[in-house]
Amino acid sequence: MDENQINNSKAQIHIISAGGTMNKTFPVAMKRFSIERVIVFKEKFYGDKDKTQENMNSTKTIDNAIEETKHLANEMNIKFSVCEVKENDINDTRDKVFRIKNQYKDRDLYFNLTHGRKVLSLFLLTMAFWVEGYPYYIGKQDKEVIMINIPRMHIQDVSSNENYIRILGILHDKNAEINSPMKYNDLYEDISTIIENGHNQNPGRPNKLKKGTFSKWLKRLEESQLIIKKFESGSEKNKIVSITPDGEFAYNFMKQSFKE
Repeated sequence: MDENQINNSKAQIHIISAGGTMNKTFPVAMKRFSIERVIVFKEKFYGDKDKTQENMNSTKTIDNAIEETKHLANEMNIKFSVCEVKENDINDTRDKVFRIKNQYKDRDLYFNLTHGRKVLSLFLLTMAFWVEGYPYYIGKQDKEVIMINIPRMHIQDVSSNENYIRILGILHDKNAEINSPMKYNDLYEDISTIIENGHNQNPGRPNKLKKGTFSKWLKRLEESQLIIKKFESGSEKNKIVSITPDGEFAYNFMKQSFKE
């Protein structure tokens, strides 16, 4: 997902992997997103083997960071809670993420993977795939939100219709050439030409691409956040189409697969 696609008009639930410096990066997330509620996922350790001085110090640091983050959230009227999950237990993490998803069905789930143990962050990234959430981390000296792109259209669905790949390819080349959107009608003419020049199933019977069919293809790609379709600036009639980072990812993946 492109940062420009973040829907800040819709309230968001942010799940954060607990870490000792989360309070230092949380203000960056608050500035970038429209956060309604923060839920910190904190691992709960069991047994005497976990009660080492090092682990106890680390736990104390994390607890202090959680309290400071809670204070920052309260100042901005952001709801705050902590969810304890069992150490190295993806099933427990899964169940608690699904519980949150079911509780806030009309909210988008965002996953801040900047902090915490790698295993927990990996579990949360996996859950972001499952619930179609939006994972991100804070990078570049803790000053920038970096979204982790998850294509909303399964790669098998992309490859099931070769024209999806052709459309993404045309937009990819256009973006690489002049880094700008493409006019809707120009894209239609380009894909029509490809089909008419022997790429359809009946090369002996030229088949003009119906605009209704073309529109359905674009709608499917747009719903999957692989392209953006909007009106040209200053116009209520002329549309332009551009490829998203998710679309670039899907196209490059399929191109590389064909090479193999």
